[in-house]
Amino acid sequence: MPARISWTSTTRAPARRCRTCGCWCPGTGALIEPLRTLRLIHYSAWLARRWDDPAFPHAFPWFGSSDYWRGQVQMLEEQMEAMEEAAVVV
Repeated sequence: MPARISWTSTTRAPARRCRTCGCWCPGTGALIEPLRTLRLIHYSAWLARRWDDPAFPHAFPWFGSSDYWRGQVQMLEEQMEAMEEAAVVV
């Protein structure tokens, strides 16, 4: 998983960037962790929907294993913590 941006130390940077180039809107940082969580869930759902395609079991042999789901649960727990931290900071 990609490294997390520490929004506690960079909360002002997106707001400055918004004024200079229009790339960020104030409050955008608060959406990063919820959107990352949505992407993680969507990826597993996409694999599950495509599992009947003969190529998928060969390309993703780890999908559906107990290790995979244990890792998913751990990542989602970490995401919950990250979202709680982001809610406190923002």
